[in-house]
Amino acid sequence: MGRSWFERDDPLIDATHAPAILLDLARDQGLAAQRLLGGTRLEPDAFESAGTRLSAAQWLQLVEQADQALPGHDLAFLFGHRLFPGNQSEVATAWVNAGSLRQALAVLQQAEILASPMLAPRLRTTDAGVEVQWEDRIGCGHARRFMLEAWCTALTSLVNWLSDRRLDWSYRFRHRRPAYVEQYEVHLGSRLEFDAGCDAMTIGQDMLDQAWPRHNESGHRQAMQMLAARLRAQPHRDGFLEMLAAELKRQIRRPPTLEQMAAHLHMSPATLKRKLRLHQSSYQRLVDAVRRDACERLIRDRGFSNEQAATYLNFTDLTNFRRSFKRWTGMTPSEFRRGFTADTPGG
Repeated sequence: MGRSWFERDDPLIDATHAPAILLDLARDQGLAAQRLLGGTRLEPDAFESAGTRLSAAQWLQLVEQADQALPGHDLAFLFGHRLFPGNQSEVATAWVNAGSLRQALAVLQQAEILASPMLAPRLRTTDAGVEVQWEDRIGCGHARRFMLEAWCTALTSLVNWLSDRRLDWSYRFRHRRPAYVEQYEVHLGSRLEFDAGCDAMTIGQDMLDQAWPRHNESGHRQAMQMLAARLRAQPHRDGFLEMLAAELKRQIRRPPTLEQMAAHLHMSPATLKRKLRLHQSSYQRLVDAVRRDACERLIRDRGFSNEQAATYLNFTDLTNFRRSFKRWTGMTPSEFRRGFTADTPGG
């Protein structure tokens, strides 16, 4: 039986989609294709050949080389504006004919591996609104920020175009506030939070069912049927880190040890460690990220006290809980509460 997940060296990403868009943008910016493709074992004609697939490692190398070679800090945002609706016919047609944000997000959810092969979009509803959380499937490494900037811009730009207005999203990012924050403000808006526990964008629930002017119900329905048929012929697999994070979330109150996780995956602890290194991570880093995200959600979204959060996550005492929270976030739980309350309208 084959693996139920994909890894960095598996050919997965259609070269004629996002990679071709990035190559075209780089050319428009004056970057020679051969310079961009150096070391990737790819030729320019690969981006015009149906069926050519890149591994995640090749795609990430391509992104990093483009980002390093081109001046300024706007490449990811410009790339994002070109990404959606894209040139995958079923996905693009479903989006173009969508009648509301709810329908557009349903397309993203169904076609996630096609629309966003490196970052998994996870949709959930909170008191603050509808959230799209972006989770690293495969270990994006140095390209993670680029990917987040691009895919947040892509979804923002798409729904603004479809709704014929600029919708009011708010954004949270794990990384520190960058020196070029003005690019975020130009392309995403001013509702930005950095050093957060997750990478996510949120919009009010009142936006979900407002009618969009380009709506074509029959066209949307037919495109969704075609998309479903395509996906049935291409069974979905999670990325390696995505698979591990999902398993840790299922056991969030008592995370398995590395040895227990390795046994669950039918591999040795040494093999699991090696695979994690190849995917730019470690087991402790992954456990910490999942528990930090869960803890922040308990406090932010469900209003848990320190005692309630510590009990839920099976900390032995409050001191250990506070120490772990400070290690994860760089702040105490009280400082965290003050921060997100200050960012909330009326808070």
